[in-house]
Amino acid sequence: MLHGKLQKVLLYLVLLLLITTVSGMVMFYCLLGQEKQNNFQLEKKAEVKNNNNQFLANPKEEINLLLLGTDQKQDERARSDTLMIANIDGATEEISIISIPRDTRVKFPDGKYHKINAAYSYGGVELVQNTISQFLGIEIDYYLNINYNNFTDLVDLIDGVELKVAKDLQYVDQAASLNIDLAAGKQILNGEQALDYVRFRHDYLGDIGRVQRQQKFLRAVADKLLTPSMVFKLPKLLNKVSNTVDTNLALSDFAVLAKLIKDIKLEQIKTVTLPGEADYISGISYWVVTEEKLNSLLTSFNFIS
Repeated sequence: MLHGKLQKVLLYLVLLLLITTVSGMVMFYCLLGQEKQNNFQLEKKAEVKNNNNQFLANPKEEINLLLLGTDQKQDERARSDTLMIANIDGATEEISIISIPRDTRVKFPDGKYHKINAAYSYGGVELVQNTISQFLGIEIDYYLNINYNNFTDLVDLIDGVELKVAKDLQYVDQAASLNIDLAAGKQILNGEQALDYVRFRHDYLGDIGRVQRQQKFLRAVADKLLTPSMVFKLPKLLNKVSNTVDTNLALSDFAVLAKLIKDIKLEQIKTVTLPGEADYISGISYWVVTEEKLNSLLTSFNFIS
């Protein structure tokens, strides 16, 4: 049996990976702060990788958590559409979150440059973790990864999400069986519509615009999940996703994670998208980050001293 708060921590982290937004820790904080003791037994356990850090045996006051959202269709290689690093500091009671655009140009451990979202298809979570650790110059303690395949079902389970779409979003890619057609205006998005909304990147802002829409969407999800009626849907939501979580955190470790962040207030959560600029290198479009901007960001967000 898991404590009700810990169930909500797990649910939040899963949703965070699915819709990835740098403002997502708002929901993390809010869900953790709920006092409901809605205990139930998870019928399906998360897949837990070997945890060499022994979080429970040797808890830390500060951890860096890698959050991935991956997309894998049948007979295709998976790719990471979502990449975030969350620094959780129990001593200063702050959470800092950096969203990494998938087109970010990084050097792989083999010395060659690629887009960061290619790392998962080449070497799985291990290569993603090693590449980002080298790129940012920080240690990554833990990771959570989930496939987008459950996204639409999760949104439908909470009866959709109310959102104001700022402008018409239209894009067709027959080869990828993709047909995005969302009209501007306030509406309730079902699962398929929500997936189209958070994936759309075919305007002048590209991947950065997509990140902004993901931020807006997760705020709407947070509002929906915090309504009283959602308490009764938590068992179905967790049973739906708990068997798809790939992590090196044991379920019991969430107790320590909850303790680490229990006193963090909303105003102590800092979020940002990795700064940079779009550029073409050898005919390939990248999001390029300068070392000066990167170091400034990591320092201001307490990833490095």
